[in-house]
Amino acid sequence: MVDQYSQFVDKELNMTVDGRQTIDENIADSVGIKKAFRAYRSVITERGQEENKYPTLPYSQNQIFFIGFAQNWCINAVPGARAFMLRYHVHSPGYIRRSQKTRTERGLTLQTRNQIQRASHDEI
Repeated sequence: MVDQYSQFVDKELNMTVDGRQTIDENIADSVGIKKAFRAYRSVITERGQEENKYPTLPYSQNQIFFIGFAQNWCINAVPGARAFMLRYHVHSPGYIRRSQKTRTERGLTLQTRNQIQRASHDEI
């Protein structure tokens, strides 16, 4: 996981995440989203069916779960704030947290992951 996060580059700043500095929070994010998704699926199993709350969207309910998670990290930080986070903060910047979690978790098709990646790139 250290290596995974250390590969993320903020292209505008030409800076990378320090995977060693952010490892504890990255693990917490990973465990948290996995537990939340399992809990979500458990509720669906208990109900015996999955509600289609957004029938006009081209996404499954699992995909919407992960899109909801990713939306939590949608911010548009100025370069100075991103540089500060990359140098000193124990959390990876939001756009990286969102990209990495949705990239590695089940439930998203390649198309949805690409859409989230494009949104991440557009914010930088």
